[in-house]
Amino acid sequence: MLQLSLTDPADRERINDFWLVAEPRNERAEAEDGETRGQLGLAFTHYAESVEEGLAWHKLEHGDEVPGLGDTVFRYHVLVHRARKGLDDEDQAQRERRRAEKLDSDLDDIINRSGRKG
Repeated sequence: MLQLSLTDPADRERINDFWLVAEPRNERAEAEDGETRGQLGLAFTHYAESVEEGLAWHKLEHGDEVPGLGDTVFRYHVLVHRARKGLDDEDQAQRERRRAEKLDSDLDDIINRSGRKG
């Protein structure tokens, strides 16, 4: 059983606590740089909703989603994608600026070698 606390990706406000029961589906450990790192895949089998008396547990059938969790994960995915794309666009713009500066410098060198001043 685990408790998953998530925040809204846009404003970092706490959204929800998800109470989940899961089974391990796969695990992988690999050594990188002398360190062992592990990954564990889980399949959620039950989830709970808060009620006045505590928690009300619900069984998930194969393929069912935990209500609210899929939407939250999708929102995180979209924000991460946009952030990466923004970084990629910024990196591309910086590369193009450097390339233009290099071309200007090369052109100045050619003009200077030819004896003309620009």
